[in-house]
Amino acid sequence: MSGSLPSGSLPSRDFLTPQPNDHLGVIWGFLDTQSLFRGLRISRRFGRFSRKALPAAVATATEDLSLQLELYGQLPTGGKLKSRLKQILDVYCVPGIEDMNLNPVAFYLSDTEMARACKYSNSWTSLRIDSNDLITDDFIISLLGKLVNLRYLSMKHGYAISDLSMIAMTDKLSGLTYLNINQCSITDQAVVAIAAKLHRLTSLDIGRCHDITDRSIIAIANGLYNLTDLNICYCSQLTDRSLIVIAQRLTKLTKLNINGCNITDRALITIANKLSYLTSLSMAICSNITDQAVIAIAAKLRRLTSLDISYCVNITDQAVVTIANNLSVMTKLHMYACRRLTDLAIEAIADKLSDLTELHMGECDHITNRAIEAIAVKLQGLTNLGVSNCRQLTDRAIEAITDKLPGLNKLNINSCEQLTGRAIKMIADKLPGLTHLNISYLRLDDSTRRYVIGKLHNTSIHV
Repeated sequence: MSGSLPSGSLPSRDFLTPQPNDHLGVIWGFLDTQSLFRGLRISRRFGRFSRKALPAAVATATEDLSLQLELYGQLPTGGKLKSRLKQILDVYCVPGIEDMNLNPVAFYLSDTEMARACKYSNSWTSLRIDSNDLITDDFIISLLGKLVNLRYLSMKHGYAISDLSMIAMTDKLSGLTYLNINQCSITDQAVVAIAAKLHRLTSLDIGRCHDITDRSIIAIANGLYNLTDLNICYCSQLTDRSLIVIAQRLTKLTKLNINGCNITDRALITIANKLSYLTSLSMAICSNITDQAVIAIAAKLRRLTSLDISYCVNITDQAVVTIANNLSVMTKLHMYACRRLTDLAIEAIADKLSDLTELHMGECDHITNRAIEAIAVKLQGLTNLGVSNCRQLTDRAIEAITDKLPGLNKLNINSCEQLTGRAIKMIADKLPGLTHLNISYLRLDDSTRRYVIGKLHNTSIHV
């Protein structure tokens, strides 16, 4: 549930429900697209009026294309929807557009329908066409000749896209600087071709391509020497060998995502010694990593502003205290499910990392109110805080958060089982600026849920 109420449970200040249908029809005619989409989620009755008004509103909207397509993608599928989507594409896909975002409309359209959208693609410099398992290699190959100016291409989650179209792409799109083929059905053959021909790439995402081996990564290290951003997350066949080559060759890297890779301290220590320009490192779910690797990273990679060590289950307070003592420019730190951490580590973070704006430490079983109070007092620049599944926290922790962190935009306290309705109402009363709130799996009665949703009506709430 996201910021919505069950049918018949609207707050007492609701004045729309009692209105007759003809009055609602007039009111709905004045709503903008964002309000119409909110109407879809409130009740079946309001949803009927929103569905009736949406086609005209979307067709005449002057907002950015990507926003409109994203909003329209929330509608149910069906023949009428597909027909309407094609009409929208005809309105927006006109000569001269440079930045084309077809997400998530691409999910609904086949090769033939997408071809209509790409009629004027020769002017595009950027194309996003993600999450479509209907688009085939044949379509991609047919489109390549038109994309002469393309520099940015995202086709992540294109499950039907294979080596065939990727190899063809390397002959046609030599000017690409950004390529995202995360979770496409490619093998080493495609990646080796990319590394051999797309030398202008500065950003490459081949995460979750499960057939990728060390051969691909070594080819990237030897060929794509301009890379500054590399994502190879969840490529489970990779070993220390290829990561060490990356560290030795791609010294311009500033962002590296190796989440879920089966590597050891040896690879991480080499990364720490060689990639001195890194500002962002994600190494979540690298279960073999110990304090030794994290201490090396904290000692050597002083430019890091973002670090994710979630699910690195061997990490202790010693490593996190070293992070706090050395990485003073850190703004984003994720430590979810680092279950050996105690208040000592969190208090060190609060004392030393004064620039933090985002901190996630959910499922850290030993964290108590004391740690949260230290954070609230000393990290008043926080805008995003996650403490889900920290089961020792009580209402006292929420009182500290609501009193000291008025600038919070996002708060996740799901499964903090000792929290009561009193704490949740404090959040609603004192943090009106929240955009996202997760209070799922708490023992709350219906009146508390209604109170929070009524107070935080502009907030995405998971209950």
